[in-house]
Amino acid sequence: MYEIISSDLKINKKLPITQIMALYQTVRNYDGNVYFLSNHKVIDAAKLSKLVSLMLTLNEKSSIKVVIEGQKVQNMINKVTNCCGTAAEKNQNNYKFYVNPTDTVQIL
Repeated sequence: MYEIISSDLKINKKLPITQIMALYQTVRNYDGNVYFLSNHKVIDAAKLSKLVSLMLTLNEKSSIKVVIEGQKVQNMINKVTNCCGTAAEKNQNNYKFYVNPTDTVQIL
């Protein structure tokens, strides 16, 4: 079933480029979409230049929202958190939605 999940991720320290690349590879191999929301900007995590720019400009102890749409979204949110390693903490605020893949959803 097609789902959308969002979760808050707290970044305690900046990610090294190796972790950013591992995150990028994980997102690229996922059959769905992964977005990061930070400072009123939405970043498509499958675009390397935007992902690197976001991760390198984040301040320590900042929060970002992760939005994942596709199938098996809970597994993907765990993979994203694991890619960020000890630099990140996942908050317990998860919101899950089930949608018809032909419907249009606007993320605010």
